[in-house]
Amino acid sequence: MGRRKANGTGWSKKKSCLVWQVEWVAGSPDISTTTAPTVPGMLGPLGKILATTPLGEGYAAFVEEERRKGMTPEERAGEKKRRAGEVAEREGKRVKTSPGAEESKTEAGGDAAPQTDTKEAAKADAQTTPPPQQKADYEFYLHRPLTLASGPTVLIPLRADEGLDTQLGGKVVLEFPRVYVFPAGASVGEGFAVEGGENEEGGKGEEEESEEEEEEVVSDTSSSGSSSEDEDESSDEESEDEDEDAGVEGGVAEEATGAAEADAKIESAGVDSAIAS
Repeated sequence: MGRRKANGTGWSKKKSCLVWQVEWVAGSPDISTTTAPTVPGMLGPLGKILATTPLGEGYAAFVEEERRKGMTPEERAGEKKRRAGEVAEREGKRVKTSPGAEESKTEAGGDAAPQTDTKEAAKADAQTTPPPQQKADYEFYLHRPLTLASGPTVLIPLRADEGLDTQLGGKVVLEFPRVYVFPAGASVGEGFAVEGGENEEGGKGEEEESEEEEEEVVSDTSSSGSSSEDEDESSDEESEDEDEDAGVEGGVAEEATGAAEADAKIESAGVDSAIAS
């Protein structure tokens, strides 16, 4: 609820793009982002950045703005005076170099075509030569929400030379982005896991290993269960065979007993007839 109230994301009619509310979080003690107060419930100060502005430029402008806010009126006046002096010095150098260009003309008022050719060549070189790439001072990561509280904070790498308009597609954001800032070239440290990095891959590997172990246990259990069933079936067959054998033996014994009784009756009948005669 507090994050929703703090969301100042809006639309810029002049630039025809979003103006993102961004929560800047210092991911390392080496980052002194700003002295701006942190909004309750937030991990870092809030700022705004055009969606088309490169992330590195937007963060540098935010830090500079917050630095100026923390200055006293005397400090502001001194800095304003210093900047005015720097501008005047640059303008003075420009004015001094302009008359010197006229010295290239001949004393007899000759043709100044060589100077024109030189200017055109310099202009062509300036157009064909790309500006030098400025080395980024910071690395930026988007916080991925809705992760386990007991697990590490999952971070998604962001490019410093691109805006949020091209980097937030398909990403989950709660109201507005929470961006972690680290020094360039530094590791994210403990408590963090970069999406697609070593920590997350290791976690997936452990899950796969545990799944394989579970499969092995299940297969062992099923094989042991089948072997026990086979043993039960064999024991049942043996008991049935024994019952059949016992039945056969009992039948033979009954037949022998019946035959003996019949013989005894015949003998007794013969004796009785002999006595009668």
